[in-house]
Amino acid sequence: MPSSSPLGTTLLKAGQWTLFMLANLVVIPVVVGYAYHLGPAGTSQFLQRTLVLTGILSAFQVLLGHRLPLIEGPSGLWLSVFLALASESPTPEAAHATLGALRVGLLAAGGLLTVFSLLGWVERIAAIFTPAVTGVYLILLSLQLGNEFLPGMLLHQGHLALAQTALGLALMGLVMWVSLAGPAPMRPFALLAGLAAGWLAYLALGLGPSPHWSRLPLVWPFASGWGYQWNLGILILCLLTGLINLTNTIASLQAYQAACEFLDAPAKPAPHLADRASLGTALGNLVAGIGSAVGMITFSISAGYIQISRDLSRLTFLLASLALIGLGLWPALTQVMASLPLPVGDAVLLVTYVQMLGMGLAALGRAQLTPRNVYRVGLPLVVGVGLMTLPASAYGAVPEAVRTIVSNGLLIGVLLVLGLERLPWPDRAAPASPLETTSPRSSMIKGK
Repeated sequence: MPSSSPLGTTLLKAGQWTLFMLANLVVIPVVVGYAYHLGPAGTSQFLQRTLVLTGILSAFQVLLGHRLPLIEGPSGLWLSVFLALASESPTPEAAHATLGALRVGLLAAGGLLTVFSLLGWVERIAAIFTPAVTGVYLILLSLQLGNEFLPGMLLHQGHLALAQTALGLALMGLVMWVSLAGPAPMRPFALLAGLAAGWLAYLALGLGPSPHWSRLPLVWPFASGWGYQWNLGILILCLLTGLINLTNTIASLQAYQAACEFLDAPAKPAPHLADRASLGTALGNLVAGIGSAVGMITFSISAGYIQISRDLSRLTFLLASLALIGLGLWPALTQVMASLPLPVGDAVLLVTYVQMLGMGLAALGRAQLTPRNVYRVGLPLVVGVGLMTLPASAYGAVPEAVRTIVSNGLLIGVLLVLGLERLPWPDRAAPASPLETTSPRSSMIKGK
């Protein structure tokens, strides 16, 4: 039963915040660890770093940054970039080089965002990333990730595994049901429910080894890192990701305002709140680069938690952030969490990237796809997807210095839509789309 004392209620709410944070954090280092061949020890330390950094940065934001109870943790967009580049790293050596290049990219993006935040340019720069640009980015990202995650859910040693496939589909259905139609208190924990149910089912079916719990002392997880590597293509991609994330920071603040309005709670942000929030995120990306972790962002989903829990307290959020730091320094616990079976994590995260695809489609809907604008969006999508399907051997004649740029369908697609958005298109009426005919079939398509 919930405690009736103020202290007991505060601790209970802080515990719920902590569980919510864990549900949104655990799967990220585990999946990246598998994708980059980090092994159990490396994955466990990666998870430790993620928990510690998230706790530190969340506490910093609520105390000195935007001063709101919003999680500052690994960004979904940064995670997607990490995973999208994993396919180019088939060996541990190549994976280490890619992680080193991502580390340099994080530092560069964090430094650039810090400058923009200090100059008060955040909202001005975010305006460059129109709905068309954001939509193309999210759609290309979700398609590339589907190609990475689906085989992990379906295949075992290169062959279709029926039991594993059936379990993955069931987990996807469970996560979708809990998030959409489950009991209201359970909806924020849909991912956690999927992970727990999948892990238990995986063990019950004998599909993987049982997790090993060992008594390990407290360990500072920042003793070793990923090194530093120069890669121009990855650097440009990281800079674009950091800039696009600016829109997510502003969206998170707006989501918090919406949650407060829903609860009839006062929420008047201080002046330059977006710049202060972005400064915290920029510093978080710098810290992530130094500490070898995934880039950070303010979680919009925190507003959904606040709306359900009705907990606007900064104190309970701060206590949860400190608890997360303590959990991150407990290697025995992170060692167990890091043994999560990869097919389970793939199945659960596939649902989140279906949502990312939906977000991209919704962004394109806001872009007002007139016949003229269809070319602005369609050309980058077609070119980006086409480049994704080309084998690596197709780029053998391309100089190595630019190979990572021209072979990256995601990067080329985003650069193309950015360029097309800035072109001075004529103001006269665009020619009719080939789909806009007067045939009975086209009338039916348009619902006439």
